[in-house]
Order: sequence, then C-alpha cells, then structure tokens
Amino acid sequence: MKYLCRGYIAEEKWETMCESERNAIMDECFADDDVLRQSGHFVGGEALQSPRSAKTLRWHSAKVFVTNGPYAETKEQLGGILSSTSIAKNDVTNSTRLSRHSEPREDRPMAKLNDSIREFLNGRHYGTLATFNDDGSIHLTPVQYLFEQDHFFVSTADDRKVRNILARPQASLLVDSRRKQGAERWVSASGRAEIMRGERSKQINGKIAERYLTKAGLEDPVVGPALTAAGEASICLTPTSWRSWELKSLDEQYFGGILGQTPEKWFLPID
Repeated sequence: MKYLCRGYIAEEKWETMCESERNAIMDECFADDDVLRQSGHFVGGEALQSPRSAKTLRWHSAKVFVTNGPYAETKEQLGGILSSTSIAKNDVTNSTRLSRHSEPREDRPMAKLNDSIREFLNGRHYGTLATFNDDGSIHLTPVQYLFEQDHFFVSTADDRKVRNILARPQASLLVDSRRKQGAERWVSASGRAEIMRGERSKQINGKIAERYLTKAGLEDPVVGPALTAAGEASICLTPTSWRSWELKSLDEQYFGGILGQTPEKWFLPID
C-alpha cells in the first residue's frame, strides 16, 4: 500500500518565526525523509509555495473559472506533500513531523493501478528508462518494454544502466503516446529494479522482441539476430509509485471535449 501524506501549516504562525526557527523545522522534516529512505519507504515529496500563490479552478456553465487563493479559507493550509509506501502504524504515529509540531498531517492510501492504465501499458509504445549515475545525475535511455503482472521488463546489454541498477537499485520508466494530437497520454512508474539473467531473462527478452518485431524480422537470419543481439540480460522494475496524465480526461472535465474533437484548431503540428 502507498500513502500520500499531506502536511498542513498555519501561515500566520510561520511568518512570525525567525529564519533559524524555520530552518529547524525544515531540518526535522528532512531527517524524517531520511528515516523513510533508509527503511525503503520513501517515494517522494515536495514543499509548496504560500497558499496565496494558489489558483482554484472550477467548472461551471461549460466554462472554467479561475480564482486566486486556496480552495478553502481555513487557518491551516496545505504546506507540502509526502509519498511513501506501506509503513507500520507506529512509524506513522512516531513521525517527527507529527510529534514535534502542532500542525496536523493527513495520511491517506493512494489509488492503485487501474485497468485503463494497464490497457495503455499493454499497448505497443516506447518507454524512457531512468537510472542513477555515480555522481547523482540521471541516465536516460529509450527502451522497448514488456508489462506483465504489474511489472516492467526491459531487455538490455551489460551497459551503464545495468551497472547503475546493481549499485543503486532504483529506476523509473516513462511510457507516453503522442501519435494523435488531442489524445496525448503518459504513465510513469518508479520503484525497485533488479537485473535478471539466465533462462528467465531469455524468455522475457523473447517476449519483448515479439512485441516489437514482425515475424519476418524475427526469422530473417541477418536482421533478427542483429536486432536482438543486445539482449544479454533483463531489467525487472517493480513499481511502488505511479503517476499518469491523459489529455482526454482534462479535455472532458474542463473543455467539454473540444480539444479532442478539433485538435488542429488548438495545437500546432508536431514534427
């Protein structure tokens, strides 16, 4: 189970604090993040700007109305978000963010992977795999993939992404579709990655090749071996965090579907 933890803050109280008091609070939050990282439960987190910078969007009478300010005028406003995987109840109640400060925090289970996303990922798309280099920078690679039993599999040679995963077994994979304007969509998954070898890897890589190559391409004595030669191993990504976006949903919710109906009116052609 994954949780979205929403931390609230009384802005008037925050603004009366001196810089050292604010820094002390932020240091405690960062220490709390480190505890979750060490236990393997940390997924991500972001601090938010002042509630005064917020904009609230409402749909009414086939129009989108935008007002400045937070959704609700309350004493305590959302100050930041934290995403974590399933953790014990004691870990939640003993969190420094909750015990050292008076501001409340809401922990709520996140929605699971749905059938619409599964159907999209089972389609034939390309992905972008992200792994971490020694210096902390991100190594990006376009990949073909297989999505099976809610896991991603990628065929690979013994290259940098394999070395990165062996040293730092975390990775992300972005799958997107931009073939039809007005129907763009993407899904991103992050989690633990491992390297597979042997017969299981051979079977996985064979399935990946069958997803992307024609029968003639697979059977050709020159083309087939050349296009599948790099499959010396496989990467298995077990997602613990999901993100997704679909223009169709946004279009239907805020614009009544007009973006998808006449995309040429709203978007310039993509090269």
